[in-house]
Amino acid sequence: MFLRVRRAMQSLAFLMTFVLARTSAVINPQNDDCDFQQSLIRIERVMRTVHGGSIVSVRCFSEVTLNKCEGTCESSVTPSVRLHSGFRKNCRCCRETSSNLREVVLDRCTLNGNEIPVQKTITVTEITGCSCQPCVD
Repeated sequence: MFLRVRRAMQSLAFLMTFVLARTSAVINPQNDDCDFQQSLIRIERVMRTVHGGSIVSVRCFSEVTLNKCEGTCESSVTPSVRLHSGFRKNCRCCRETSSNLREVVLDRCTLNGNEIPVQKTITVTEITGCSCQPCVD
């Protein structure tokens, strides 16, 4: 009798583990809140340019408004008897989905701490779209 009860309990424990392993959390994309927002950043570069007939290194910078991805994405971790870690992970992050190249003028340049009348144009990548994507380790 004791042996039968013990086997029944082991079978029940196995069945419960199997049911837990087959259960997975449902990710609802409607709970995601990921979008691009504008952000004011300072871009600074040390560049070589001609000034006063000589090639010199100047420090150029500008305050520029660029887009960034920000928000939350629904993720989950569920038990799994099939995976070595014991968990199935569904991690999603707010990431860029599209971008464009944009020219930015660095309109304030200094040489030895003194501002000089030089402007430099650089190309930066600007985010044009964001969404919840699988996280990359």
